[in-house]
Amino acid sequence: MKLFKTHFNIKKIATRFFLLAGICGMVILLGFVNKKEDAVLCKAPTILIEDEDQFGFVSEDDISNFLRDRNELPAKMTSATIDVFSIEKALNALPSIDNADVNKTVTGEVVIRIRQRKPIARIFSLDGSSFYMDENSKLFPLSPHYTADVLIVNGYIPESYGGFYQMDLLKISEDSAAAKTIILDDVYRLAKFICHDTLLNNLIAQVYINKDREIHLIPEVGKHRIIFGTTENLEEKFAKLKIFYLQGLNPTGFWNRYTSINLTFKNQIVCTKK
Repeated sequence: MKLFKTHFNIKKIATRFFLLAGICGMVILLGFVNKKEDAVLCKAPTILIEDEDQFGFVSEDDISNFLRDRNELPAKMTSATIDVFSIEKALNALPSIDNADVNKTVTGEVVIRIRQRKPIARIFSLDGSSFYMDENSKLFPLSPHYTADVLIVNGYIPESYGGFYQMDLLKISEDSAAAKTIILDDVYRLAKFICHDTLLNNLIAQVYINKDREIHLIPEVGKHRIIFGTTENLEEKFAKLKIFYLQGLNPTGFWNRYTSINLTFKNQIVCTKK
């Protein structure tokens, strides 16, 4: 019994030794492979920009030049020197970019995927500045080489880009004091609703805000002005307007008969003739 037990322990020790040796060998081999991969020279990055045909806020050249200026352009850099997270962070800080995703492969290929911001309105502020508002309630500046065809919002808008580009517009309404003085949150709710409705998006060309914070809509067709009031009961007001256009003005063709269409009254539309 003692001889058998001794033989069994020796066999167990030998098995563990060979297993440990195998693991060490794999670690050493992986180390050599990683060093070889780190020494691979990367090629020029593949830059994929979503909605490139629809928006032109950023281009492949813009991305390449930006990374080159930061000495982070992957072309001819070794894989070990490329910091994917640093590149992503830098690209995501660009105001026209909604999201940037960077990946590299063992063969030295670097793929950069860019999603641009989707504008829903262009704001003209009282201080003379102009900027975009995107579908996620964020503000971003104009592009020097591209102008988006979106809803125009002007009038009495005291807010500037510099003072509000870091603010979440949706949280303005949570502060009663801010909600009384800031109009951008109302503009966002209005613009988003118009942008996501095919008929309204084609119908409304401009939003004007007067000194009393009253919203007026300027349509593409007709010489009238739509008095919208505030964004309270927004869906109900737009529903009334669509019915009036589709069942009232469109069949008759009386697009230029009125100077104003007032939606502020409950369950009715008040029109003023020329």
